[in-house]
Amino acid sequence: MKKRVISLFLAIVMLAALTACGGDADRIAQLEAENAALKEQVEGLSTQPAIGGVAGLSDWRFDAYAWGSNNGANVTFTGTPIGYAEGQTAQFSAWIEGEMVASTLCEWNGISFVGDLDLNAADGYCYYCTVTNPDGTTVEVELNTPKNPTNEALIDMETSLNAYCSMMVEDSELKGSVLTIVSGYAQVQLPRIGQTIEAVSCTGGQLVLEANGKEVGRCDLTLVAGETADRYSAEIAGLSFTIPDMKDDEQLQIRMDVTLSDGQTLTTNGGSWFYNGGKLYLVVG
Repeated sequence: MKKRVISLFLAIVMLAALTACGGDADRIAQLEAENAALKEQVEGLSTQPAIGGVAGLSDWRFDAYAWGSNNGANVTFTGTPIGYAEGQTAQFSAWIEGEMVASTLCEWNGISFVGDLDLNAADGYCYYCTVTNPDGTTVEVELNTPKNPTNEALIDMETSLNAYCSMMVEDSELKGSVLTIVSGYAQVQLPRIGQTIEAVSCTGGQLVLEANGKEVGRCDLTLVAGETADRYSAEIAGLSFTIPDMKDDEQLQIRMDVTLSDGQTLTTNGGSWFYNGGKLYLVVG
């Protein structure tokens, strides 16, 4: 292309010189025709697209939605190529321990490559995209792996799909028929991959006291959002229950019920007591 531009420039210079000097009319007409032809060629080259493109991605993102059973999720990948040429393709794949478990050929939507995979609940996923140019050259792009995480929830998917809670009573005291929890804690882990675009939140918590398997008391527990949006916690202190008359070897148990915005209810046992010789003994763990 550079040679053609130089030829055009020289032709223009010669044409200008001949015109200024009153040169031969036939020669001037020939140069004008050559100039016009060269202009068309140069303009055509400047508007042609790149032949090879560039195999790679400038950016990408993931979207994931849990299956209704929460034992897997659909993961959608959207990747923007560095340079696109007609015929360029992209393959989106997921791997575990060096083995490919799912792969799909992405669709080109005019701006980005888009593809999705249905993946079973498991931890340790790695995600890659292989971009192939029309000339057959390829580049494998590391999207999201344990060594280079960009979305940890999708790497440890099984953990991210599950919600759970825990609590423990560390100390308590009994005065008459009133049992007071002196110290303890509660924690809630929300799912990091939900069934809708809206993040799951904690809508309420309660402590429930049972005597020999029958509920004898219930109180609300305030759970506070933690440093990350998917975690809640509470310090349990100063909460009291009135307990029934007890006999030796009878037991009390306390549990926590947590309600989530997606309708789930989480439950965990937090401690128990046994009654003996007029005293209540806390069993931790």
